[in-house]
Amino acid sequence: MNLTDKDIFRLVDEFDIDEFEEIMGDTLVKDIVVDDLTKKRIEAGVFKKLGNTFEEAKSKKTMKNKIIAASIASALIISSFQLLPNSVLAEIRARLQFIPGIGKVVEKEGEENLYILDKTIKTPYKSGEIIIKSVIKKGESIELVINGERLNWILGEHIKIKNGNGSFYESKGYSIRGVRTGTWEGYYSFKGDLRKDNLLTIVIEDELEIPITLVEAKSFENYSSIGATDKKNGVAITAVSSKEDDSIKINLIYPPLEGKEIISFAKVYRDLKIQYDMKVTDDKGNVYELKYPSAYRKALSEFTFKGNNDAEYYNLKIPFIELEYKDKANVEVDIPSDGKLQINKQFSIAGFKVEITNVERLDKNNIRIYVDTFYDRNKVESLKSIGLDSSKLPMRGYMTHFSDDESIEYFEFEIKPSMKNITLSFIEAETELQGHWKVKIENTID
Repeated sequence: MNLTDKDIFRLVDEFDIDEFEEIMGDTLVKDIVVDDLTKKRIEAGVFKKLGNTFEEAKSKKTMKNKIIAASIASALIISSFQLLPNSVLAEIRARLQFIPGIGKVVEKEGEENLYILDKTIKTPYKSGEIIIKSVIKKGESIELVINGERLNWILGEHIKIKNGNGSFYESKGYSIRGVRTGTWEGYYSFKGDLRKDNLLTIVIEDELEIPITLVEAKSFENYSSIGATDKKNGVAITAVSSKEDDSIKINLIYPPLEGKEIISFAKVYRDLKIQYDMKVTDDKGNVYELKYPSAYRKALSEFTFKGNNDAEYYNLKIPFIELEYKDKANVEVDIPSDGKLQINKQFSIAGFKVEITNVERLDKNNIRIYVDTFYDRNKVESLKSIGLDSSKLPMRGYMTHFSDDESIEYFEFEIKPSMKNITLSFIEAETELQGHWKVKIENTID
């Protein structure tokens, strides 16, 4: 198997962390947490290790996903820590959208008030920097998000919250994602009698104390009242602007979409890196360089740029977005005893046509399933990729290969030598939806 760096990057980028934890099982440290950021920001050394391991897989006919999991586990320094429980933060995210460090929410009618940190706090610490990204207080619960730059992970037992009386609150769990020493993001959950106490102190490793004041989150009835909004092809995107140090920060949010979600804003793979084709200009035609956070979620929705006092307004252009649909489709295909079998079997998923063109037996243990999603960038919305339910495959793992236009070309996975057919269970579809979304941002940001 001759995989390029781009293949490896793509494969790891698409790797499902749930599969990682399931596949590795008892070989993982108990309660380990590895997620999107970890896989997306694996550095060049890890890619090299993965490439070497795939060559090993070719000779040993080993399960591809298990090799990916083992490579990631061995290439990264991972410590044991608790998995964040089904926290209040998850409930908040399910019901409303909170923009960290800005102090605004779009909420449904009748929700309980939230108290939040309305501005990001940055503090030098040791050789790096601690960034208090967000603090959310709801009733007796507090959710804290901290970013570390050029620092080791700070585990949950080394972060405390105390009130004005010096009493500490009970830690309910935490999770961390990112590089073990470098750039990371931590989520910490606490519980206590916090209803009347908005003056708090965050204590880091019993060395650093950061006083914070929480304020009631400003509530907005709709998205257009919280920031500049544009709607194209059934999707509205709102740009929430704020000042961060000497830069302008933009957070992209959108109302819930029925049956789908945005998974990227103009993401492209270029020069073996994830990049974004969003563009910011001003009324004079100047183009601004966009900077993205080192730690980001599945759909990057935050970036900054250096503003210009002479500009009256800025224009943000988002040429396309990627959407993910959750749907199911089962397709049975024959497996040739040798070589490639043309089958041209069509099915639909999330309303989009897909064709399985060929099934190829690479050897007695491995096959490829070639697919055509009829991807066409000139269409308003076009299917780019589909996902398999790996738990339904014989060896519970697979890899994917993508064409130059970044649409999926084939799946490859292990089978039992005696198999003559297989039922493929597809569970998701990823599409590219064209814009352009054009958002005008007035240069009157406080």
